Amino acid sequence: MGWQSDWLYRLIFDEVAKLWSQAQQEGAGRFGPAPDRFYIQQYADVDWEQLFCQLPVMRVWAFEGTTAPVLVTTLPFPTPDRAVRGMFFVDGVVQFHITNDRKRIVWNHWLGRRYGRGKVLRVHGQGQAATIDRDPAFGEWAS
Repeated sequence: MGWQSDWLYRLIFDEVAKLWSQAQQEGAGRFGPAPDRFYIQQYADVDWEQLFCQLPVMRVWAFEGTTAPVLVTTLPFPTPDRAVRGMFFVDGVVQFHITNDRKRIVWNHWLGRRYGRGKVLRVHGQGQAATIDRDPAFGEWAS
């Protein structure tokens, strides 16, 4: 099964869409404008003590809020634009790592210099009935 038909990626991209909507709402006021796009980066490893995704990057998608994320196939992967507008970067970054047993997802995102979060999501079930939520066994970080 490739990522295109994998139900776990659908759940991850649903989380990305929620974050996009939140950023668009926050960016409509005095904190904006919101990022023009998100780069979604899948990582091969994770630092469990810091809850940071670790190199190498396996895949990158670009997401501009109106269509499904588009896989970036050219190497090297694009470098996100970190120019600051209000509290946001021009390009937001979402990073994730799926554990080998597919029961947890380490999630990091940076939308601005002081707008970053890291957490662990746990996976419940499989297929179309699967859900994800924050794993209470792990802390979170925020910048």
